[in-house]
This record gives sequence, structure tokens and C-alpha cells, in this order.
Amino acid sequence: MAVRAQQAGSIQSQPDSAFFPSLGIFQQRLFSFYEQTPGQVLFHPSSGYSLSQLEMARSQGNWRTLQQPEKSTKYQISSTGVSQVNQFKVWGDFRYTRRQEDSVGWRLRPEQNDVSPYYLANIQPGNWDTHDYQLKGAAGVRVSDHILLVAGARLQTGTYGRYNDPRPEISRYRLRLEGGIGYSISSASLVLSGIYGYGEETNKVSYQNQMNRSEGRPTYTAQDVMGYGFYRVVTETGINLREDLKIKGAAAVVQVGNINVTYMYQQKERDYSREIPVSGDISPYSPIGDVTQNEHCLVSSYQWGKTAVQRLAGLEFQSVSVKDFNRRIIQGNNYLGTHRTATLSYDEKRPAWEYGLSLNLRRDSRKDGTAAVNYLVQTARLQAEASKRINVGGNFLQVNGHVGYRTDVGSKLTIGSQYNEFMRGVVLPDFAYYSSGLLEPGMGLGYGVKVKNVLLVPTLGYQWQKPMSVKAVPGTAYQLGQTRSTYWVQLNVHL
Repeated sequence: MAVRAQQAGSIQSQPDSAFFPSLGIFQQRLFSFYEQTPGQVLFHPSSGYSLSQLEMARSQGNWRTLQQPEKSTKYQISSTGVSQVNQFKVWGDFRYTRRQEDSVGWRLRPEQNDVSPYYLANIQPGNWDTHDYQLKGAAGVRVSDHILLVAGARLQTGTYGRYNDPRPEISRYRLRLEGGIGYSISSASLVLSGIYGYGEETNKVSYQNQMNRSEGRPTYTAQDVMGYGFYRVVTETGINLREDLKIKGAAAVVQVGNINVTYMYQQKERDYSREIPVSGDISPYSPIGDVTQNEHCLVSSYQWGKTAVQRLAGLEFQSVSVKDFNRRIIQGNNYLGTHRTATLSYDEKRPAWEYGLSLNLRRDSRKDGTAAVNYLVQTARLQAEASKRINVGGNFLQVNGHVGYRTDVGSKLTIGSQYNEFMRGVVLPDFAYYSSGLLEPGMGLGYGVKVKNVLLVPTLGYQWQKPMSVKAVPGTAYQLGQTRSTYWVQLNVHL
């Protein structure tokens, strides 16, 4: 979902150690600043909490692009927490997510927002059923008054499939390891760590009706997308794609009092190849292209105030640049992409209520040399949210509300060559969708009940999206709708 989980607030009469202290929007934001890299684990604001969550969310509406589902249902089980044992501090997060999506066209990969320009696609809309597992963990220890050691790992694995011709069957495995050393003196600390990771993903496409794979049925044929406008019809007998991933990078964390500054750099090499079926047991791979993805992430936060009124200011900046080398046709570079986002935020927590303000600036640039596409979307988004707790006997009622508004700040699109089907079905609707003015109000309602040493908080939430101004894009193959709504049901269990 586009919004953070709406959860209830802590019971005023209980100390932080008795109940999970991040039930409100203030601690949700605060904790998120300290869960970017294992180097932050020793500075995590909580000395101990545990949250398990069951969630069902449903989105529907025609305010979408063709690569997004008309209807989507998410089922998620998650558990996260921090524990302090002597000099050791441990943070962990596990989540299993199942998504059922229908009417998704022009992509045969699980995520629409993947920045890589290499993937299989198909015009015909289809239905997806995906299963995704993510496990994250980090630990830190003070080996002396000044020396710190940290280590962590992140694992993602899953299976993803579509149940309409053509039918991709995707398996994924990604692992990232990180370890480092730090030095602490007085109230200042510095931690430096290295990052290494690898992974692979295979996508094998099949047809239940073999007649659909003929060129006489163009809506069912698969395409090799190799840019943002450049693609070709797959003519090989085997329709499949393999991605081999390598990750390297580094991170630095500086903690001075209540100020935390974290910088992380990652370079991801994503190599793509096509498996060519042959007789016997050997199936060689033919290179398609290589994608180099450089990521820079800066996160900074400052917390101040007394017990009655706590304040938090934050800055988040992320830059992702993507460049390819096409080995299949061009034998050179075709695609350049840059994705940058910056968010300024302010949150305040009082005994009975809390609120937050944030401003997000986004810039998304994509250039396809072969198709002569120059795409630039620049937007600004302002969001305000508030939460009010109402005591009901020994329990409480939590009411949350938020409203966001996005506006265009200089988006533009130029296409130098004749429009192809990808431009009409993907590029033009994308530009209209992501550059439009957008209003996003929503609310949540939770009820907190203490059962022995467990706090149960069932929560209902709803969000509505309404475009306020949409750019005209003549020649598009898909007209955007007018609304989209999302509702969710959660059961939060705090130990």
C-alpha cells in the first residue's frame, strides 16, 4: 500500500517496557530511521519490543496503468522486534506476503516498479499469484568501551506465477550480507561496514493453448523489453529469461547524541541471458544484456523534547542510476535511467495525540536511445497525518487520519520516432499517471485490548485516490480512470 500501516497508540499508564512503544506514527517514523543497515542496530531507540501482525488489504479501481492490477489482494504475516541482552543488541524482521492481482498487462515480471529495463512482457492482461518471503536480521556488540562490532543479513526468496497465457513461472533468491566495525568515544560513534550479496532469478514462460504462441495471435506473443520503448518479439522456442545478481557496497553510520546520519552505497550488477533448449541435458545460456545499478542512500534524523512532548525531524535521500549494455542486438548502451527522491519530515508526539508532516520531491528520468524516448517526471507531494487516542475503560480507541496531495513540477515527454505498441501501452499511460495532480485522503480505526501480558490491536483502514489534473497524451492505448480505493484489516499483537 502507498501509506504506512495505521496502528494504535500506547497505553499512557504503562511504561515503554511493558508495551510495544511504536504503536503510533511518531515511533513508526523514528524506528524506520534506524532500520536501514546493521550499523545502526546498537543505536536503535528501543531496548526491547516485539510486534506480530496479520493483514489483509484490498485495492481496486481504474486509476492505474496497464502494468498495474485492476484489483489486488494482499495477505501478509509479519513479525519484527528488538532485544537487548547484556552487551548484545539484536534486531529481526520476518514477513510472508501473498498477492493476488488481476488484469495486469505488458509485464511478465512480479514488480511493476523494478528499475531494470530488461524483462519479458506481453500485451494480454493476466492474473498473478505471488508468494514472497523476506528475512532480515542484525546484531551488534560493544567489545570494549570504544570498539563496536556489527553484522547482518537480508534474504528474499519467492515464487511468482501468472495463470493466463502466456504463463511465467518465476523463482527468486537474493541474499545480502553486511559486517563492520565501529569506534565510540563519549556521546559520538562511527561505524563502517562492507556489503556483499548475490542472487538469481529465472523466468520460464509456457502456454496452455499452444496456438497462442503463434505470431498470428500478436496479443499473446511474448516480448523482450530492453529499454523504455525498445523491445522485440521473442522468436526462440524457449521463452525464458535468467538474471544473475551481484552486490557490493559500503555503509557509514554516525551517531552523536540524538542525531543519526547514515549513508549507504550499493552497486548491483544484473546480467541477463536467454536459455536455449537443446537436445540432451545441457542448456547453454545466450547473453542478452548487462545492467549496472548504482544506489546512494542518505538517512538523517534528530530527536528532541521531553517526556510530555517529543519531536522528530528527518531527511531521507535516495538516488538510483541505471545503465545497460545490450549484447543481443546493439552491442552497446541503449538505456539510461535516474531515480531520485528526497523527503523532509517532522513528527510530534504528545500524551493523547500526535501528528506528522512530510514533503517528498521525486525525479524520474528515462532515456531510450533506440526508441528515441526522453521521459522526465518531477513531482512534489505534501502529506499531513494525525492520531488521537481515546481511553475506553482499561482499553483505548485510536483514530488516525491523513491526507496527501501531489503536484507536477516540470514533467515532460518527447518521443522522436514513430510510436510502437510499448509506447502507446506503457510510456504514454505512465507519463499521464505519474505526473498528474493527485489527492489521497485516508483514515484508520484501532481498538487496543490487554489480554494478560499481550496487547491486541485490531485495526481497520481506508485510503482513496482521486486525480485532480491529468496531462493529455494523444495516441495512448489506455485511458486512465478516475478513482482507486484501498482498505485493510489488521490484527496487531504486541508482546
